[in-house]
Amino acid sequence: MRRWIIFFLIIFIFTPLSILRADVSVLFLIYNMGEGEPFRKVAEKLTVDYKIVGIGVGAEQFKDDAHFVYLNSDLYSEARVNVAPHDKDHNRNRLLKSEIVQAILDLGPKVVISGMSSAWQAQVLNSLHERKIPTIAFYDNMNGRLVDQEYVKPFLAELQNGAVSTWLIPGEAYKSGFDGNIIVSGNPTLEQWDEAFERSDARILKRLDLKPGQKLLLFAGGNDTTYPQYLNEMVKAVKRRKDLLLVITPHPARKDNIENKIFKKNGHPENVKIVKDMKTLDIAPFASIFAVHKSGMAAHALSHGLPVLFVGPKKDYKSLLVVGKGLGIVAENKKEAQHAINKLLHTSEKPSLNALGVPEQASQRIAEYLNSFISKKTSERSHSEK
Repeated sequence: MRRWIIFFLIIFIFTPLSILRADVSVLFLIYNMGEGEPFRKVAEKLTVDYKIVGIGVGAEQFKDDAHFVYLNSDLYSEARVNVAPHDKDHNRNRLLKSEIVQAILDLGPKVVISGMSSAWQAQVLNSLHERKIPTIAFYDNMNGRLVDQEYVKPFLAELQNGAVSTWLIPGEAYKSGFDGNIIVSGNPTLEQWDEAFERSDARILKRLDLKPGQKLLLFAGGNDTTYPQYLNEMVKAVKRRKDLLLVITPHPARKDNIENKIFKKNGHPENVKIVKDMKTLDIAPFASIFAVHKSGMAAHALSHGLPVLFVGPKKDYKSLLVVGKGLGIVAENKKEAQHAINKLLHTSEKPSLNALGVPEQASQRIAEYLNSFISKKTSERSHSEK
């Protein structure tokens, strides 16, 4: 018996850690829903093994997934990048404790694909790059160019030069601001919109209690400090319109119930509903207008020809590709919102993403890239061992 114990100790001591642990082929780093849902579609099409590290909304999305890696409840260090979050998410610019980063590295990924919505994702990519592990960053926002997006600034501020091996972008029009190996992949989120429009369930209308002759104006709620102001403007614009039903779906990362607070203070018009138990996607097929406040969902709605209304300060929207291409209207007060709503309701021309060079079948394209990458790595290792 003693002899066997000594034997196994020798094996353990002299066997490399990379062999003892079960290295994973593909590792996803997820912080928010904008990257989480596209990555879910990609993962479904992988033929290789994978794991998911999700923090924040990413953890809420994937905590019940068999591939989810639970790290620790105490994740963050005291360090932050010197870029304040643009919204109410105060963890967006925080960095992880060194032992958490090490735990992620210890998963032994062959390639890592990450979103770009937080500083910690860049922190991990930096460490991976130092260990010569290939990294991929996915830019999920389809409203505008990289340089015009606030949410990516903590990520970019922390990212070291060369830490991303490959960039995945949604369309040809989004290349500005990226250097190195760029792949126009499309955005798998659009496939979710395809599915939603295919299954459009008429029971949704019954639950919303849309009256005969009413048009549905769907407003995807915002998550920054200016949202309450512009929500007020939108409500004022429609509250006397009995021919319109304004349905507001709160932002999933917002936890302050700001919509309810506003209506409690200012009154709740009969033709305005706050809907928390239905997905924005499921309601979208029945909308006549899709309104947003600083949300990437605007471009997603355009993929199915929905007229889009951007509600907020014009200075924040003027650089957006979708606005520049004439694919949406910006309104920053009650009067402008009323004018925009009338115009969008009476237009016969449907918007399209063709002008932005967005390819279809994005999840299949990204999955094939990852599958091929791992197959090539496995083949190279096999040849080197001969």
